[in-house]
Amino acid sequence: GSCGVALDAQAEQLPSYFQYRPRTQFFALFVGDRSDARATLYVSERAANSSMSKQFTEFYNPGKPIEVREVPTITMNDLLDRAGVSRVDFLTMDIEMAEPAALAGFDIGRFRPALVCVEAHPPIRQVLIDYFVRHDYRIVAKYLWADWENLYFAPLPPE
Repeated sequence: GSCGVALDAQAEQLPSYFQYRPRTQFFALFVGDRSDARATLYVSERAANSSMSKQFTEFYNPGKPIEVREVPTITMNDLLDRAGVSRVDFLTMDIEMAEPAALAGFDIGRFRPALVCVEAHPPIRQVLIDYFVRHDYRIVAKYLWADWENLYFAPLPPE
């Protein structure tokens, strides 16, 4: 069976998933706060630095050509339902500043991931921390010696 679900708005990532993660269900969609809509994606030649934020993509790709794409959206709730997932062990999010919108379309209380790794760029870091604290999660690790962008959260133990 499947051992994971992956989502990337850049459909050209699919062959890598087939090669390196053959048991992962891959969806070429943009995760956000609404399903069945369209999002604008600014794609750089360095695919990892593509974003829904034109300013973000330009900052990380100065002077480089940027392709503008319209991509279909989905909420995490709808994605997980479509993939047949009822429980999440580990959730990782690296969406180049779109993490708050993705979390707005996610019922964290229903799926209650045991561990979350989320990229937390400074402009949105506090919004992310506030979201997880509101949902009874705490920061459990921050590996600044090797990783200065991601925060790790786990649910508080039941009282």
